Amino acid sequence: MIRTGLVFLSLALGSLAIEAVQQFNPEEIDVGGTGCQCAVVGGCGCCYHVYVPFFADADVCGNVTTYPGTLTFGADLYWGDYVIFNETFSGNNPKPICSQFDVLPAGTEACWDFYGVGFTKTGLQICAKVYIKELFVKLYTWDLGCLVVPDVGEWTCDYSGETSPVCVSNCAGRIGVTNGREYTDLSSGGRVREVSEMQGHYFVDGCQVGAKRPLVQFQAAEETFGM
Repeated sequence: MIRTGLVFLSLALGSLAIEAVQQFNPEEIDVGGTGCQCAVVGGCGCCYHVYVPFFADADVCGNVTTYPGTLTFGADLYWGDYVIFNETFSGNNPKPICSQFDVLPAGTEACWDFYGVGFTKTGLQICAKVYIKELFVKLYTWDLGCLVVPDVGEWTCDYSGETSPVCVSNCAGRIGVTNGREYTDLSSGGRVREVSEMQGHYFVDGCQVGAKRPLVQFQAAEETFGM
């Protein structure tokens, strides 16, 4: 009985997917970036023009705001005046968020999947893809690429030593030196501060002040959505 039920469920899912494909031809869909703009620190906004014959011909715009020294970011997305989502995400690969709205074929949802979230030398990398699904079946997927949201401060490290690197930073007008364990604030008479570490990057009060090792894992992350 269970096996028979699974067969009927598979047939039903297949017929629904075929019906959606007939309504929603990916070759006729055009998604074009109209550009991203980033603040000096902590935020970016991007727009895409989406054209789907008989369904949509409009701009979709969104904003990303980061929280310095964390893998947490806020993101919102708008279709004209309609708010698709306004949520806070956290972690390297946050759970996708899905929404059904009028321009989509009946029974389908659009899902936004953020992935590859991690620190680079210039900020927080956030990658994203969007897919259309019906029930549990993914019909089409578009990879939007990666965006690096500018972080606070500038830094450089000397990795020639046998133990910890020595990093010099300028964050929010504060000059300092760290060995990864302690941070010496040269702008306040040599005050010593404790350093926090996340993903091999050093932070003091939300300012990125160095990294444990030379950055190689995110060298390709300087690409931005729609640029």
